[in-house]
Amino acid sequence: LQAVCRLRLNKLGIFCLISAAALLFLLRTEMPLLGRGRGVSIKELLSVSIELCERAGQQILRHRAAAKINKSSAQISDSAPPVTKADLASNAELVFGFHKSFPWLHVVSEESQSAPVDYRALALASHRHPDLEPLRHDFFVNSNDVLVWVDPLDGTQEFTEHLLQYVSVQVCVAYRGTPLLGVLHFPFANKTYWAWRNSRVSDSLKEQLNLPIVLDKHVLKSDSHIKGAADKSHRRRRVLISRSHRGAQLNSTARKLFPNESVDLLSAAGAGYKLLLLSKGLADNYLHAGPIKKWDLCAGQAILEAMGGRLNSLRSMGTDSTSSGHLHRINYDNAEQYKHSDGFIAFAPSPSPTPKRPPTKDPRLSQ
Repeated sequence: LQAVCRLRLNKLGIFCLISAAALLFLLRTEMPLLGRGRGVSIKELLSVSIELCERAGQQILRHRAAAKINKSSAQISDSAPPVTKADLASNAELVFGFHKSFPWLHVVSEESQSAPVDYRALALASHRHPDLEPLRHDFFVNSNDVLVWVDPLDGTQEFTEHLLQYVSVQVCVAYRGTPLLGVLHFPFANKTYWAWRNSRVSDSLKEQLNLPIVLDKHVLKSDSHIKGAADKSHRRRRVLISRSHRGAQLNSTARKLFPNESVDLLSAAGAGYKLLLLSKGLADNYLHAGPIKKWDLCAGQAILEAMGGRLNSLRSMGTDSTSSGHLHRINYDNAEQYKHSDGFIAFAPSPSPTPKRPPTKDPRLSQ
């Protein structure tokens, strides 16, 4: 009888321990108890994002090699921008990869189609990326507050024109509308850059940028009556612009934003490419005067802001770069609103201390 009582007590103790562990897990992950959403580990989400980006890059390389052999099979759509088989293969790797790892998350992609894939045979991405093992901390968020934005092939037009230095795969995890995680993978340079806002950036972002830097310069001269415009010692402002969006409207916007400065407009392709250059201080600003899709912007914005830069909608700006109008942030919480129509201005990280911003509601997103 004594042995039976000890056995019952042991079973009760084990049950209590398991129950306590489950309760701690629920509290730790902020998992709702009424079935509204699920807890998601940010560390695991970043691990999966990095691996899927690199796997998608391998698909792009594979299709690029195949296109050299059979060029007629590379492009499947004459839309602007065009769609290639590499776009669809990369999209399948990303979208199905996320669905397999986190089936409850909503993924928004530039491509509505994917290459055929055997979902059961698709390898499950690792939830423990080696680059993140040194990180001791983690955060868990409600899946309802998360939206994943992916661009399977940023720079498709340049991909078809063999300007491969601009081509990237992009994944961004937005939390409550704000970019939290950003991953940029450049398959033809075999380089990956990632950032976890207010936590850590990849070692590749701390090193000298190991990418081909190809920029076309257009000099936008200051008006001769502006004081200091003719001063040769005055440093010119370097403003990145899109290769496909040069014109009078952009020149006019640049003059309004920087009326007292001489400006060099440096054109390049790929929003991710330009935001990476800006994050590394290789330019002062990135100006885009027209509409842009949010999957082109989100990952690069996450990296830029993790490095200390900032990106604002042009709705926030007055007639010059020091305007203190209402700050209008680009919001990434609605999959249906995938286009930002007001243009934006991005600023490189400042070498000097910047004024503190008002605290946000969630400490994970404050800077």
